[in-house]
Amino acid sequence: MCLFLNAGQQLTIEVMDHDDPGEDEFLGRATVATSVVEERGEIQNMWTELEDVPHGKVLMSLSWLSTTTDKSVLHQSNYFIK
Repeated sequence: MCLFLNAGQQLTIEVMDHDDPGEDEFLGRATVATSVVEERGEIQNMWTELEDVPHGKVLMSLSWLSTTTDKSVLHQSNYFIK
């Protein structure tokens, strides 16, 4: 299988608080161009400004993994999908 990265794609992360009981509140969102993650392969401890809120940051670590059906690759990369 061949996958292509489309120009302009981005990862959007929405940050919410968790209220129990009550409604969770939106704290902001952060976006990262997927091409940046693909080029670097791995990004460790990157602080990103939150959008749509007056202030705030989120700390992210991201990895670009090749497409595979071999689940052992996820275990080797310290990622696990149940």
